[in-house]
Amino acid sequence: MIGKDDLFTEVTKLVTYIKSLQSQGKFNCRPKGASSRHCGAIITDAVLQMGHNYEKQVRDRVNNVKTMPTAASVSGFLNMLQAQGVKQVLDWKAGKTTNLVIRHTQFFLEQGLDTYTQFENWLMQETNRDSMIKLNLGMRQRTADYYGVLVLDPDAVKVDSRINAFLKEAKIIDSYGYKDKREIVRQAARQLGCRPLDLDNSIWIYMG
Repeated sequence: MIGKDDLFTEVTKLVTYIKSLQSQGKFNCRPKGASSRHCGAIITDAVLQMGHNYEKQVRDRVNNVKTMPTAASVSGFLNMLQAQGVKQVLDWKAGKTTNLVIRHTQFFLEQGLDTYTQFENWLMQETNRDSMIKLNLGMRQRTADYYGVLVLDPDAVKVDSRINAFLKEAKIIDSYGYKDKREIVRQAARQLGCRPLDLDNSIWIYMG
């Protein structure tokens, strides 16, 4: 885990880099948009984005699920998947990905989550975030944090390829672990006067 002195150094480097971009009018801290408050769409988004092209394969499917009011609760989404079939609901070939959609939905129900508020509050807890990684749900740290992004956890940061590339541009040491990089972004956001969630969103847009 990154030491206190090294953390301070890397946060300072990142803040300095972002301020230099801001001074050139190249970077703005943009607030993350509103959540869909739709559990089925959030689960679909989180699972389908793993290893797939978001614009080509995920976005339209997520938007389609958002139009299904029955799927807005976790139980409603599961009932729809079981009644109609995941392949039919998501227009996705049956296999590993569709099985994961079912497993994630069942897992959340097993935690006693059904409404969006329950879902949101549970996902904002770091211990719950870590439990999803340990319980063989086919996800790594990025997807666990992406769930936090989708429910607008103000501290959520998903250290994906765009964040990693941005950190490299800021000369942040690449060998740091996932949570170290996440903490660097979080602390930099606070020094810049914005939420980690919003800095994550801004970097993602900038690197796009």
